[in-house]
Amino acid sequence: MNWMPYIFCVVGSMICFLNLYTSFVRQYWIRWRHDIPFDQQQHVSGAPLFGSLLAVAGAFALPDNSGLFTPVLLIAFFDTGGLHVFAAVMIYQKLKGQ
Repeated sequence: MNWMPYIFCVVGSMICFLNLYTSFVRQYWIRWRHDIPFDQQQHVSGAPLFGSLLAVAGAFALPDNSGLFTPVLLIAFFDTGGLHVFAAVMIYQKLKGQ
């Protein structure tokens, strides 16, 4: 049995969750836990592009009878550091005129 697609899916999904955490959850957690205002918090970046790239590559390499294809693609969809988010932001900026 080939384990590489499963490893790609797990590592990619973990990086996707890290990107989601650093984008949305971290700042509210720090404000609640340490009472530091948003403007005084340091910006932290996840691992852009790598999470969704690994997860999608692993999902397409999975065997046909694996039930992980759809959940892994959904996790990659919510990756805030993914290529699809970058493309959406660039299209939005172009249409908005900035």
